[in-house]
Amino acid sequence: MSVVFHVDTPYLTPAEYARRSGLTKAAVDIQLDKGLLPVYLQKVEGKERGKRYVNNALLMKQALEG
Repeated sequence: MSVVFHVDTPYLTPAEYARRSGLTKAAVDIQLDKGLLPVYLQKVEGKERGKRYVNNALLMKQALEG
């Protein structure tokens, strides 16, 4: 028997992660700031700081490695 996992979205906006996890967006932002959630920064040309996402693929990998 084999198990197949499907990550529908490798990167989630903080708002989408909050919706899926049942947390508030503020709580997700705090966890991202503290390094408790893996962050993916998308570089935006002409801006010093890129757009911030929750790295959902890495979360799944960490969960599977247990």
